[in-house]
Amino acid sequence: MPLIPCTVTLNMNGSVWISLSRPVRALTPGQCLGSGKIMQLGPSEFTLQRGRERLLAAAQQQQEQKTPEPAS
Repeated sequence: MPLIPCTVTLNMNGSVWISLSRPVRALTPGQCLGSGKIMQLGPSEFTLQRGRERLLAAAQQQQEQKTPEPAS
């Protein structure tokens, strides 16, 4: 796997969050990343995209409901 730029955040409880600059396929809890073990994964790119699509659809639906119909 090629090297990927990331941001490392040290939390108050001693745990570390690693945010990758681009999506990586097949990360799995229990695997090792460097010398650390992956305990939990954040949302996948697929999940994030579905959330964005739902937000856009909801916003469009609200916009359609606000638009008054022309009087006849």
